[in-house]
Amino acid sequence: MTSTLKKLGIFGAGGHAKVVADTAWRGSEYVPTAFYDDDTARHHQIHYRGLEIRGGFEDLLSDLRQGLMDAAFIAIGNNEIRVVLGERVLDGGFHLATLVDPHAILSPTVILNAGTLVVAGAKINADTRIGSHVIINTSAIVDHDCMIDDGVHVAPNAALCGGVVIGKHTLISVGSILIPGISFPEYSILGAGAVSLNDETNPGVYIGTPSRRITK
Repeated sequence: MTSTLKKLGIFGAGGHAKVVADTAWRGSEYVPTAFYDDDTARHHQIHYRGLEIRGGFEDLLSDLRQGLMDAAFIAIGNNEIRVVLGERVLDGGFHLATLVDPHAILSPTVILNAGTLVVAGAKINADTRIGSHVIINTSAIVDHDCMIDDGVHVAPNAALCGGVVIGKHTLISVGSILIPGISFPEYSILGAGAVSLNDETNPGVYIGTPSRRITK
């Protein structure tokens, strides 16, 4: 069985990368083979579960080019950096994995794009569309007919009710809630535990219940 799995190189060597690796190991398509990180002081150290930090991002591209890795995954929490590096993998003609934990629950009508991660306990319901380089984190809920743009992070225990639209590169922080049918802007943050009750159009940081914009 193991010989049929695709070798996965994971860029990033923090806690999020450990979650990515565990998600891949629990799945049925990829086997994590090495980590990569641009901190040269960490190269050739063991990061997690016996796997080495083999090199930096350029080393990952080189290993993909040589066929030493079948696919890559960008395990970086920063939304903009994750998107930029993921697009570099795709622009190079390489495969960017999409990872879904077998302990997540997804409707068969959910659409996921390249480089997206769905972590254990997450629930995504009917006719939701999720862009590239998205994180749907531990036990997050994304209900029916939501549209989530590229580079979004829906943090642990956040809840999006039906028909919510999230703009690109936005962070929906831990425990926050968006009521049905509203839109939340790109390049924004909904703070931890905040509740968004209205459509928002201006990018910024929103906190509280109901949420209010405090910075651009």
